[in-house]
Amino acid sequence: MQNVQLYIYVDDAEGVPVAHRIELFNDEKISVTSSVQNFNDIGKLFTDYSQSFTIPASKHNNSVLRHWYESAVGETDLDLPQNVIGAFDHRIKYFGFIEIDTIPFRDGKFTMDKANKKNGFIESYTINFVGNLVQLKDKFKEDKLNSLKNSNGLSYYNELNFEYSSYEISQKLLGYGSYDVMFPLIGNTRRFEYQTGNIDNDITLLSGAIEYTELFPAIKISKIFEYIQSAYGLNFTGEFLNSQTFSKLYLYCKNSDEMSTKTELVQSNLEYGSTGLPLPNNTLTINFVPFYNFIGPPTNLDPVWSQKVYFFITTASTNYNVYIYNNGTLYTSFLNQSGNISYRSFFYRVGPFSDTYNFTIFVNSDELTTFTFETDLMVEFVQQNTGYTNSYALYTPTPTTSLALLNVQKFIPDITVNDFITGLVKMFNMVIIPTSETEFEFLPLELWYQNGNEINITEFVEAENIEIAKPNLFKKLDFKHEKSDNILNTNFRDFNDNQEYGNLFYDNENSAFTTNYEVKTPFEDIMYERTTGTDFLTATCWNKDRQPYTPKPVLLYDNNRVSFYPTTANYYWLKDTPSGLDFHLPAYQRFSNEIELGASDLNYLQTLNWGVENSVWNLDIAPNGLYQQFYSNYINNLYNQRTRVVKAKAHFNTNLLTSINLNDRIILSNKRYLINTMTTDLTTGEVNLELINDFRDITENTTYLRYANIMVMQVDNTAQKVEFIIYRNNYDTFNVVASGGFLTYPLSSDNDVDIIIEVTIPANTSGIERSDSLALQYYLNGVETEIKIPVVQYA
Repeated sequence: MQNVQLYIYVDDAEGVPVAHRIELFNDEKISVTSSVQNFNDIGKLFTDYSQSFTIPASKHNNSVLRHWYESAVGETDLDLPQNVIGAFDHRIKYFGFIEIDTIPFRDGKFTMDKANKKNGFIESYTINFVGNLVQLKDKFKEDKLNSLKNSNGLSYYNELNFEYSSYEISQKLLGYGSYDVMFPLIGNTRRFEYQTGNIDNDITLLSGAIEYTELFPAIKISKIFEYIQSAYGLNFTGEFLNSQTFSKLYLYCKNSDEMSTKTELVQSNLEYGSTGLPLPNNTLTINFVPFYNFIGPPTNLDPVWSQKVYFFITTASTNYNVYIYNNGTLYTSFLNQSGNISYRSFFYRVGPFSDTYNFTIFVNSDELTTFTFETDLMVEFVQQNTGYTNSYALYTPTPTTSLALLNVQKFIPDITVNDFITGLVKMFNMVIIPTSETEFEFLPLELWYQNGNEINITEFVEAENIEIAKPNLFKKLDFKHEKSDNILNTNFRDFNDNQEYGNLFYDNENSAFTTNYEVKTPFEDIMYERTTGTDFLTATCWNKDRQPYTPKPVLLYDNNRVSFYPTTANYYWLKDTPSGLDFHLPAYQRFSNEIELGASDLNYLQTLNWGVENSVWNLDIAPNGLYQQFYSNYINNLYNQRTRVVKAKAHFNTNLLTSINLNDRIILSNKRYLINTMTTDLTTGEVNLELINDFRDITENTTYLRYANIMVMQVDNTAQKVEFIIYRNNYDTFNVVASGGFLTYPLSSDNDVDIIIEVTIPANTSGIERSDSLALQYYLNGVETEIKIPVVQYA
């Protein structure tokens, strides 16, 4: 029998969390189930949970749980321990952990189910334990991605705002620097053409120049992840998040049919007329008596007075809007104004009254130019039945200036944080591993399995209690994105028997199974087009009627700068009609739904398509769709004719109970298995296992035990740089050592986590094919394994 300890944090001692040990019944069975199932739902990923179990209502437990059974016990009860503040709250989850023989087993959250009464006395409590991952869904709730705010209530996206001018857009198009906000060359009201001679659409002609206000922005996904972490107090880890597959991914922010923006709201700087003193926070406070005291009220308050507030706008802009807020909430607005506004009342009350109004005035312009304005205010008091009127003016001594800032937050697509992260988890078949209450590691499933160990449990298994069954498979597998209304996607669908571009499905009519399995993301996969014989690639957000449309959230890759040097005839035009500026640009930042991870080696061209499609840029097959790269090993192993599900009962000692993980590969009677589910009785060490055969081959051509994301590379003779992710696998450490050939890369020693290195391949001017390798040294228990990743460069 193992000695099981449960600890729960319910209070602080001088600001330090205190872990209280829970007393247990001697014969209580505590069973925890761990499962790799449902990995497409971040609320169920690797969540350790237990069946509800009971604990005694002992004096100690009553103290820790604060006599929860008694609803009268509240926050001010004095019979609680000194460091216990408030009642135990069944509405929340309390952080805690489980130990077996003082060795840590699992971290998670405890919840209260009920108190059990017998013979007039509280005999026990029923509590539940859940793993840390459930709190992600709890935290995200139904929050929208565009609503992420800091502790001051300000949008995190504000730091991305920039002066919205043709010059700034031209710099982002050229790719001068690394920007979190970029502008893909994607047409909306028209199709961008290149060297076609069409005077309206050929962007190499001044007549067909791109108006800088035509383009929608795109935000780097890793930046959005940064904001999510800050907003919810989380920390996302994993070298995959730093790889090009993830770090060069952008979210296209097109949330309307056509680009439309205004200058940012600018608040009036109000000052009191007779003294010139600024009003607090530029806010006009209206409260009948206090306000009278402020400006010097009439001596006679009877009969009742009424108050009116007027404003007067002088502006150098037409087509502007006035927004008046009360206590931070929009009170009224005056839209589509033109020229000056004479005194106009926006507030009328008969006093005295007890409510307090705090008015602030904001103005913005429909024009994407700088504008100035000044605001005059007048407060009028009228004494009823006497006709006595008194007015007090408030004004701004100097005009206020508004810059044309692009408010990035306004363009974020309408999607929840939960759906956004779940979509990425589905795309890259990631598992989310809670390493603490607030820290979560993101790993593609196959990499997670690579980091596990091989554990032989044959001696612990009851050989006479093994059941062998077939796996529960699906008749149809369907991997898809959101249906696209894009004109090219529609044509593709029409010519391919209603098959959506980029989707993948497998339907076995002779299958013995009847259920279907679907993996669907909330993203749209639009088609791109490359102008024949040129380096120009674009897309157009048109529907089948050649009208602008608003797509579902679109993900795209930044493929770096494409230059049109040295001939200026190949340059394209960007224009700024209001200011009369024209920019003749020699390069653009190429975006598409694919990225060249292996430089010119197309075997490592990664796309956002589920299946195998033609690469529009390379005019060749792109073999690595999302399914091939992130799902095929798992699914192929599951559908292997030899695969069986083995159910076995075992008895583990404490060391094995506390060290075995779901990504460990199990050796049972000389066969290798993956753990599907594992239910453990913590008190007896009895474990019920559901295992699936693991037929992955240990070769360089499979994902299993790959040492890098690229295992063999063949490139052309041009100079190039390639990013390698080096995996630790289940070794203790590894070194990156010199190869002695033409490759150059940073060397490092004693790496105990996955790392990313950039390998430089110089141009091959020798006229003959040459080869080199990326050299690695792995260590396990002091034993070295030398690994070389070949790089072949053609003449």
